[in-house]
Amino acid sequence: MALNNGEDIAGLLNPGAFGMSPEAATAALSRMTGEYLNAPAPVAAPGPNPEDRTKAAEARVKLEALKADPKWGKQYLAGDVATRKTFEELTEAVAAGGGGDADLALLGHHPDGHIDSGNGATLRDMISAVPELREAGVPDDVIKQVLEDRPVSRTERAMTEQLLRERMGNAEWRQKLMSGDYAVKRENLLVSVILASRVEGE
Repeated sequence: MALNNGEDIAGLLNPGAFGMSPEAATAALSRMTGEYLNAPAPVAAPGPNPEDRTKAAEARVKLEALKADPKWGKQYLAGDVATRKTFEELTEAVAAGGGGDADLALLGHHPDGHIDSGNGATLRDMISAVPELREAGVPDDVIKQVLEDRPVSRTERAMTEQLLRERMGNAEWRQKLMSGDYAVKRENLLVSVILASRVEGE
């Protein structure tokens, strides 16, 4: 059967027209499917590392201080090369590392005129929470996770729930918690942080 342009549709539909039998076509399709399924998953671009985030937060603090300096502002508007270079370096550092509110809170800095965004805790509340968490032995990377309200995996959540059940079933551990044992209080706080976190996909 041919269309107006002369193409043989029956021939096009016949795998043999392409030099492959139906069996060979099926085998080729199976091979391609296997290659697709076994291909490595694409690697997501890594986010800013902790060092870049710290630099970003420090750069943001410096920018806020410079913007409050009338002399610096005049030099910038006048096109002073060194001033503009400083501005560009600081803004690049902020862009490279995020420099979000959690980073500012860890530095204990609240920029003048800062406007809180979103439905989470305010920057002032974050700053107030940091010393207490540090005093309890919570490392900065975990504090940052809490402040940014990052979700935990289902597996992490389930393992933490299991750990808490085991700990609460241990009379000695409970007694140490009640007596204010530092290590036990720290572990309990870390468990509480995970259980209070959102779960991925929910």
